[in-house]
Amino acid sequence: MMRTIAKDDARAAVPRPTVPSTLLSACAVAGWAAAFAPVAGAYVGPGAGMGLLGVMLALVAAILMALVGLVLWPIRMVAYRRKSRLREKGEDAQRAADEREQEAGRESAAR
Repeated sequence: MMRTIAKDDARAAVPRPTVPSTLLSACAVAGWAAAFAPVAGAYVGPGAGMGLLGVMLALVAAILMALVGLVLWPIRMVAYRRKSRLREKGEDAQRAADEREQEAGRESAAR
């Protein structure tokens, strides 16, 4: 699929390939290469196999941890803000109680 992109000046429109057609072409070439590749009669020993399993497990774990972090981050921020607001309300209540005690102390001293 070719798309023409018009320029603002008097030059003619230049046809340029779009990203999906380029990606489709690359996938077609990769598929053709994989379909007609010769068989590699190679032996993969247990050490290399275990190494591959370890790398794949680590990759899956890293992706899952990243997704969990992305999901939990906003929840943690909401909890932190709620906690700080409650702390501020508690400090305000404590400050008001201290002021009432000072008022009561002044009134009793004045008598």
